[in-house]
Amino acid sequence: MSFGAFPPLRNTARSGLLLIGHGTRQQAGLAEFFEVVGQIRAAAAEFPVESCFLEIAEPDIATGVRRLLERSVQRIVACPLLLFAAGHAKRDIPAAIQAAIQGNDCAAIQHVPPLECQPEIIELSEQRFAEAICKRPEFTLENTLLLLVGRGNSDPTAIAQMHRFAALRAQRSQLGKVVVSFVAMAEPSLEAGLQLAAESRFEHIVVQPHLLFAGQILAQITKAVAGQARRQTDRLLTVTPHLGPSPLVAQAVIGLCRQCGLRIDSD
Repeated sequence: MSFGAFPPLRNTARSGLLLIGHGTRQQAGLAEFFEVVGQIRAAAAEFPVESCFLEIAEPDIATGVRRLLERSVQRIVACPLLLFAAGHAKRDIPAAIQAAIQGNDCAAIQHVPPLECQPEIIELSEQRFAEAICKRPEFTLENTLLLLVGRGNSDPTAIAQMHRFAALRAQRSQLGKVVVSFVAMAEPSLEAGLQLAAESRFEHIVVQPHLLFAGQILAQITKAVAGQARRQTDRLLTVTPHLGPSPLVAQAVIGLCRQCGLRIDSD
């Protein structure tokens, strides 16, 4: 389904969407976030939409909430543009929003879950993979190992969702093997994942950063893979683009809003 095929959301409850990014100092990552915000704003044209960041970048969550309240919003639908439900989505974002609306009795909060294993995100992951290997016709999928690299955190549910995502990718492909690693706080580490790939029987290793937007974590992955490529000359290492801005991300967010009860025009 194309992005334009989504019917408009009907704002009968005077709801407003608060799109929340993690935040980064890298301008490329900020630009990617705001590109997706623009796509969601176009799809949800009947709703007030504001965007903000949890940390590092501006505007902050308090500013985003204030701007929605100034637009007479009665229900704030908080949409984290995050992949998994770890501490930020479960604790930090709700706490920041609650602090921002303190004393405003007319504002209700509805939290939309992170993107996790939404079909559109799986499809986008497959697209990025295809973009990277289209110039490698000499390697078959059966002789390719895909290493999905996540940010990593200490939340076991989020880690389990990353493994579920990898399992879904494997089910939908003819890849020889799909494995997971993490940059920080979870095992196996990125270094361990690269070592496993180096010791495997596969001649083609594809490293795919499972990250929504550009930032410091993406730079760490790129540096680690470059170091591995210098040490390992008997295998071909291919790095895919990260997920990045795409109408599929906007579709996933709109879909989650629909699942959370926002009314959709039947036209």
